[in-house]
Amino acid sequence: MKKEDIDRVWERMAYFTNVLKPKYEKRFNHSLEGVCFWDPLHIEQYPEEVEAAIAEVETAIKENKILLDEDGEPLGPHMKGLIY
Repeated sequence: MKKEDIDRVWERMAYFTNVLKPKYEKRFNHSLEGVCFWDPLHIEQYPEEVEAAIAEVETAIKENKILLDEDGEPLGPHMKGLIY
């Protein structure tokens, strides 16, 4: 993997963390702290996981729908360790 590709993944992760996550949390007054959207191990090698997380949160914001787990509960700190 080229350095430029790795840098791009880190840029997208920063966008997710610094822009989308706060926007989601403000919109829904609901924290995503402790929720894992991708497996952090060697994530720079898996840009598709980062893009999927970005798309998921962007869609939730756009459609004004809070993210839910498999049981229909809002994602939150109690979900720590699970990957979506």
